[in-house]
Amino acid sequence: MGTDEDEARTKASLQRWLNNICSNEVLMRDEEMVFFVESDFGYSPVVRKKQPATGMRRKMLKQFAPPPDDTPELLESRPIVKGFYLSSMDAQQKVDKVVKHRRCKCCADVSMMD
Repeated sequence: MGTDEDEARTKASLQRWLNNICSNEVLMRDEEMVFFVESDFGYSPVVRKKQPATGMRRKMLKQFAPPPDDTPELLESRPIVKGFYLSSMDAQQKVDKVVKHRRCKCCADVSMMD
């Protein structure tokens, strides 16, 4: 650890990695990769979150028809999957209500015991 051999091996590995990065056109044009390679020790990733769809944008997106399915099995299963999704969302809301009511009941029971 910390020997000349370790240093030479680390430098060779780093050079091999840089050669791989520089030979890849996609990575050479990637802004995040360029920022990483050119930065000093204080690199921190650039996080770009896409803004969630606003009400108007969501409404506009819902107006578009879903893309056509090339496979008949997918075409037939889309309504089934959507029905399952909506049913599970409904079940989740009902379970959340039950949990909320049970918490309130527990709080009431504890306050009655005091």
